[in-house]
Amino acid sequence: MAKRTKLIVIVDGIENSRESSTRSYTHVVVGRLDVAGMLAKALSKTPGKDDREDFEFWLDMSSRQPGVEYTRTYKDNLGRARSYQNTETAERIEEAKAKVVGGFDGFWGRRMAKSVGAAQERFDAAQAAGFPRTVLQWSMSEANAQKGAGQWRGGRYGQYVDVSVLAVADILKPVAIAA
Repeated sequence: MAKRTKLIVIVDGIENSRESSTRSYTHVVVGRLDVAGMLAKALSKTPGKDDREDFEFWLDMSSRQPGVEYTRTYKDNLGRARSYQNTETAERIEEAKAKVVGGFDGFWGRRMAKSVGAAQERFDAAQAAGFPRTVLQWSMSEANAQKGAGQWRGGRYGQYVDVSVLAVADILKPVAIAA
């Protein structure tokens, strides 16, 4: 078995490590989670089609009887109608009834409160930690790292800011060698 190599880099005082027996990493993509943007997005969200469909799902379930079989219909990822046989438990029906209290406005208000609360918790945790950067990607060349950085900046992943590429040699943690 090939010997595994462990790289440890320090970014904003936080150790990040990667092990490999076949790859030699030369660059890392680092960035900060855009928690302020996530909080702003959560605060400005408006109800969409999926939210209405979720409400209809819970509303339908709230009218069921425990243990009575029924056919549930839904659309798959390709938009085709599908169905299956199902029964609900009393606990699940009570959960559904609690979710639909106050109609769609109540449902949406609770969903928004949960979303904003989660975003606020992430913001507070990041603020307490000093908004640290983290390693988002390890790369075997600067070109691959630059390409990856573009995806982290707002393309494919889009929840990160201050994205940059660093050479591993510049941030490598010194390792003590036993004499």
